[in-house]
Order: sequence, then structure tokens, then C-alpha cells
Amino acid sequence: MSPGTKPDPPTDPELRKALGPSHVALEHFLAHNPDLRPEWKFYGAKLGWSLKLFRGKRNLCFISPRDGHWTLGFALGDRAVEAALDSDLPDHAKQQLRDARRYAEGRGLRLEIRSDPDLEPAQTLLDIKRDN
Repeated sequence: MSPGTKPDPPTDPELRKALGPSHVALEHFLAHNPDLRPEWKFYGAKLGWSLKLFRGKRNLCFISPRDGHWTLGFALGDRAVEAALDSDLPDHAKQQLRDARRYAEGRGLRLEIRSDPDLEPAQTLLDIKRDN
């Protein structure tokens, strides 16, 4: 790759290979949220590609492929943080939100997804983000 150019987004076979068994959870998550428009974004050689999920023009979350799993990242505003803290999210996710630094776009929370059971808190946060 020459300087100033970015690679192509990952192909489905490349993504399947990188994610391993967690690719199934990604397929289930995307299928469960068909109203969201996925768009690959490249954030440089160090961070690589992320899949942003949009509803209309609003970015709801980021999916970042990792070796053998993926992460789902959110930036939650004050109302969404309060709703998340009042929800049935696991205690570790609530603590991560409490400890997160507040930025202009909100507090950041990143969940590691390895299999379908990890999707429940992810879906809860996505639903909260949609509503707030």
C-alpha cells in the first residue's frame, strides 16, 4: 500500500477468517437490526477498519473486528447513560459507564462480542441509543 491510499474494506471471507466463530454472532446482530445501514470506515493503519451502523444520518455504534472476536462501541449521551444505568445491563457494563470519561459526544462503552450470549447487553445498549 502506497502512502495516502487506504486498503479496501474487508471482504466477507476475510472477515469470517478474522472473527472465527464470533462471525455468527455478528451475522445475528446485523440480521436482528435490519433498519440500520452498515458502512465501513477506515481509521488509519493503526486502527484499521470499523463498521459504523447508522439509522438515517445518525451513527448508533461502531463494530471493530479483532482477532477471534469483535467489539461494539457506543458513545452515550447523558439521557442514554441514565437509561443504561437503570436497565438490566450486567454490572461490569454499568461500572464501565460510570468510570468512562465524558466527551462532547458522550461517554464511551465498548463490549467484547465472542458469541450469541454476548449480544443481549449489546442489543440493550443499541435499543437505548435508538431511543435517546
